[in-house]
Amino acid sequence: MLWRDGEHTLQDAISEARRIGFYHVHVYTNGTLGLDTAADMVWVSMDGLPGTFELRRGDHFRQVESAIRKGQHPGSR
Repeated sequence: MLWRDGEHTLQDAISEARRIGFYHVHVYTNGTLGLDTAADMVWVSMDGLPGTFELRRGDHFRQVESAIRKGQHPGSR
């Protein structure tokens, strides 16, 4: 979600992928910045349960869990 290339953002990369013919566009994220994206599918890496997650990613487990549970992405189930 942080990716930038000059003025271009992740959303620009997703739009370009569709324009050149990619049928499905997937984004992989650690979920700390939410799941708000135009990608067709969002994969969230969860590095273990609370405790293990915090050791690897910091104190963000509940934040990521909340983003997933809220189903911020249209493809969420």
